Amino acid sequence: MLSFAIPFIAYALLRAATGLGAMDAAAIAGHYGSISAVTFAAVTGMLTELSVPYDGYLVAVAAAMETPRFSRRC
Repeated sequence: MLSFAIPFIAYALLRAATGLGAMDAAAIAGHYGSISAVTFAAVTGMLTELSVPYDGYLVAVAAAMETPRFSRRC
């Protein structure tokens, strides 16, 4: 839920506080909702090393969280 909501909140705050244009604010805000693939790999590696179980669908969740960031690069 936070991954979905944070870009919208960041967009509104950036527009109000900085006076950035809509495109610039959207580009910056899209980065705040995304996660780092490297961070995800490090966390899953650590969980595996510690024998902490986690569900396989988290890979799909991570991919969905990356969508806002990649959609602005096109």
